[in-house]
Amino acid sequence: MRKPILGTTLALSLSLASHQAQSQELEIAQLSESDFFSDFPVVLTATRLKQPQKNSPIATTIIDREMIEASGFTEIPDLLRLAPGMLVNYDSGHVLAAGYQFLFHRYTVRMQILVDGRSVYTPTFGEVPWTQLGITIEDIDRIEVIRGPSSSSYGPNAMTGVISIITRHASRDKGAKAKVNIGHNGLRESYLTVGENKSAFDYKITVANRKNDGFETRYDGKDVSILNFRGDYQYSNKDEITVNLNVNSSTLQEDNAIADPAEHPEHIKKVLNRSQHVKWTHTLNNNDSFSLSYYQQEYHDRNRYDAFLVIPFDRDESVKTNRQNLEFSHSIYSSNHDFSWGIILRRDKTTAPQYLYQASVDTIDTEQLFINTEHRLSERNTVNLGLLSDNNDAAGTTLSSRVSLNHHFSDEHTLRLSYAKSFRNPFIFEEYTNYYIPDLAPILQGIYGTDTIWTDQEDLEPEEIESYDVGLISYFNNKHTELDLRLFRTNLSNLIVLNEDIGGWFTNGEAFHLKGIETSLKHQFDDTSLIMNYAYLQPETDKVIYSDIEDYETGLPRHSGSLLLTHKFSSSVSGSLGYYYTGEMHQLCCSGDTQAQRRRIDMKLSKELRIDSSDAKISLILQNITNEQIETRLRNNIDRNGYISFSMDL
Repeated sequence: MRKPILGTTLALSLSLASHQAQSQELEIAQLSESDFFSDFPVVLTATRLKQPQKNSPIATTIIDREMIEASGFTEIPDLLRLAPGMLVNYDSGHVLAAGYQFLFHRYTVRMQILVDGRSVYTPTFGEVPWTQLGITIEDIDRIEVIRGPSSSSYGPNAMTGVISIITRHASRDKGAKAKVNIGHNGLRESYLTVGENKSAFDYKITVANRKNDGFETRYDGKDVSILNFRGDYQYSNKDEITVNLNVNSSTLQEDNAIADPAEHPEHIKKVLNRSQHVKWTHTLNNNDSFSLSYYQQEYHDRNRYDAFLVIPFDRDESVKTNRQNLEFSHSIYSSNHDFSWGIILRRDKTTAPQYLYQASVDTIDTEQLFINTEHRLSERNTVNLGLLSDNNDAAGTTLSSRVSLNHHFSDEHTLRLSYAKSFRNPFIFEEYTNYYIPDLAPILQGIYGTDTIWTDQEDLEPEEIESYDVGLISYFNNKHTELDLRLFRTNLSNLIVLNEDIGGWFTNGEAFHLKGIETSLKHQFDDTSLIMNYAYLQPETDKVIYSDIEDYETGLPRHSGSLLLTHKFSSSVSGSLGYYYTGEMHQLCCSGDTQAQRRRIDMKLSKELRIDSSDAKISLILQNITNEQIETRLRNNIDRNGYISFSMDL
């Protein structure tokens, strides 16, 4: 990082030690049961301030631990189906894709994904390595899905939204617990968590192994080993240090469903992902505190193999990245005004022999300054303001903003009006691409007059989004029923696209608009809970360069939705039913190729047991019970399958 700025920031952090700040991770640890189960849910991510959901300036879906358990999902991205407007698909058995409102390809380039505040996308392609996050579903306490532009809080990658995954505080997992999942398609998963308290120090260690055979007609199985450590040390009543260490090692079967098998033969690749994350939080009183955090993460995708295209050639798709991130944040709470600000310094470095062949630049430095505030003008009116300045080597300086007014007709009914402007910076591959395969260079030169597949021919500008939002949050039936309604219009412009011809390049300029409606309804009966989500989208293309209008019109489904019904039959027996629907849209792999609408029904039945003096649970999960199939070039249908899950306190 740039030493003068880094030094200044460290000095500033120390000088402000008397002014306390508040980190998101400490807030989740300090939330009481009354916060989690109060009449009005608490949101942590939307503005970096802890605030009631009805005061949030942006639509937010909370996927809590109960929903996670009831879903029966084994993959983290599948949980996002429980939020309106979220789309989930599979490129292969171990490459998952998730996007908000649209999902043009497997790369989540316009949505920020956080694990305990740590950004996890790879800086080379903007991809989220969902299989290699270093955590399991068992580690997750809640997921907050921020549905709308959030660059004013989390920088350019939060152009369309934020997925904030918050793991469980170490104090909540004392003792030892084991879990095993065994089922169809070679599913073999095992988890072991050990937690302990030593005076003011809580820690837990999780070891897991996850295997399956992938899709039935694909060579895309996986064998993933995970080791993570979390420690929470309260070394005074004002100070806490949290440490997260993650190692994820994967052995993956690789194929290519749409390419010539000789050009992309079946082979094995290995991926190693490691991260170290340390946060120090100092609190003077309940209203004023500060935090200083640092994380480093390394991602190494080792993918080199022999291929054939006219002649044999060496294909090296290996990518190695390193990210270092330093963040200082400061939050102040008062009776009618809450305020948060901070500084972030980040360095991303990439080594990619094939994609960045002899590129002159492989490192991007980023500096950010953010300010978010919530001001209660009166008992009925709350204003939120947010600004973030981002100075990035690849895109220069951008200023993202957000303003909202929340009007409370009563404690049960809130109207939200908001406007947001956000940006997305180009990634390393987009800005500095030099896609070159030495063995093929003479052939390409002879046929196409160029020896480079894609090259850097222009300085890219940031993508831009503007969003206008009207929201309604209402509670009925003594707050047993919650309605979340969002109407919006979104304008996306200056989009970065690729001319995929030989000798092609990335360029700016394409644009389209979205308008639509999203709604979520939750109802709690005595022993039954119901969650229903629905989204309707209507796209309108404004400008295309190398894409087709159809790419935008079919790049998103007009209709999508989900339903999760849970019921407690007795004190020890519970069940759930899940329904997930996605309308017709184009396939992840191929522009212009659409896939039919998809429906999926899942069921889960669980029985709690007492074995000797230990608590245990056995569950039967059935997925896609109607065995609905559609034709896709990726052959990524989830067949009817099932698995048995057994967990026990040791």
